[in-house]
Amino acid sequence: MKTGFTLIELLIVIIIIAILIAATIYLTPANTIMANTKARQVAQNFRAIKTAVESYIQIEKNKPDSLEELVEKKYLSFSPDGFSINFENADNNSKYIVQIIYSKSNVDFEKVLEILPDVQEKTDGTEKLLVYSFSIPKSW
Repeated sequence: MKTGFTLIELLIVIIIIAILIAATIYLTPANTIMANTKARQVAQNFRAIKTAVESYIQIEKNKPDSLEELVEKKYLSFSPDGFSINFENADNNSKYIVQIIYSKSNVDFEKVLEILPDVQEKTDGTEKLLVYSFSIPKSW
């Protein structure tokens, strides 16, 4: 006598799994999915801007004035809304200290901090900001 599953038994298991997946999707609120997606997008923009700034400094041997300059010189494909960059004075010109700042409040800051722990939440008056700070050594 052969042992194993029949086609009917396999179809029943697949149908039960499909019902469980559909119920999970239906019960997950859309705003939670959107909040997670927005937080991931903001974190990805931080990473993309960091990479663009690092590339710009290493190739151009200077710092960019703005995100628009990174777009003009094709280090970024577009300037993400709500982002800006700031350069602080470095110690004796040996490195650049870069701050990428996100100033919009349309994202769950806690979710962004979970995705990208290097980002810090700061308050500028009444405005909340997300700030990603890092340094880039000058190699020239």
